Amino acid sequence: MPVPAALTVPAGARQLTLTPTGASRQLPANILGGSVEAMIEQLLDNPQKIAAIQQTAPGVIRFPGGSQSNYYNWQTGLLDFNPLPNSSAYYKFWAGVAPKIARAFPNGVHMEQYQSMAAQIGADVILVPNMETSSVSQQAAWFTQLAAGHALPKNIELGNEFYIAMAGDPNVMRIWPDEPTSLAVMKQYEQALQPIVGAGAKFAVQSAGAAFTIPPTATSKFQQRLLAWDQALAPADWFQAVTIHLYPDPAQMIQQAGNPGPAREFQLFMGKADAGVDRALSDLARRVPGKEIWITEWSPRGGNFADTFGQPDLVPPQMNAQLVARETLAFLRQPAVTQAL
Repeated sequence: MPVPAALTVPAGARQLTLTPTGASRQLPANILGGSVEAMIEQLLDNPQKIAAIQQTAPGVIRFPGGSQSNYYNWQTGLLDFNPLPNSSAYYKFWAGVAPKIARAFPNGVHMEQYQSMAAQIGADVILVPNMETSSVSQQAAWFTQLAAGHALPKNIELGNEFYIAMAGDPNVMRIWPDEPTSLAVMKQYEQALQPIVGAGAKFAVQSAGAAFTIPPTATSKFQQRLLAWDQALAPADWFQAVTIHLYPDPAQMIQQAGNPGPAREFQLFMGKADAGVDRALSDLARRVPGKEIWITEWSPRGGNFADTFGQPDLVPPQMNAQLVARETLAFLRQPAVTQAL
């Protein structure tokens, strides 16, 4: 990126000198990116927003997005949900969002449009096929259409967060009961989609990233599920990468530390963004040696967003900026990391 000709240095600022340590590595092209959600806001037909995104120069973006990818209908470009009385709050949340998306985008949002935007901003795309509510043959038909229109990326993320099974939804849990079952389904889709994507394609399976937030002694059923998911993860020839989502829990960290003051909180959060990230990524690299690591979702503030659901903002913007910088550096020093959104 071009560097501004003149930078304003705040009064009282002091110069920091960085000292390199450890072995250097050539970083992959387009390693850093961000969430560019074309189904959440009007982007594809907004030249001003596209120009603004272009200025930030994301190297990689993702379509259709996160959890909504598991319910994306490529023919309509919209989301299909079937909420039941026993559906989880998370499932019902997305089921409530889907009609709003349909009203905002009556013609849907399609990968061909998204690929055009990606080309304008110079970003690669990670494509997340729908492996939960769409069959192998339907997804193969979608990929065939994208390939014919030169809109098929080479990086494929095999579903999104099956390990949480839509936050404990009993109907979704039956589809993704554990890692071995889920991995077998991923392999079925990969075998059908790989010939269409062609040479140079990379497919990523899912880790739960349990080492980032869950101690080995955790006893809750959900925590045990995530630990077991990662314990069952093993390398195989048919996939080239593994995804991990890094979301700390600021409220939990503060509580476990005995509710310290702001200065101590900052140290806790910086430690999580540095040593905590190293621990989680090293654990994953040990489980799947030789595989790339794609961090397709991450945020230093976890699920604690400012003014969300009445929660206090535990990670104000100034702190968040420093945590983002620290966490990014922690990613870059991990040789297996090739994508971080």
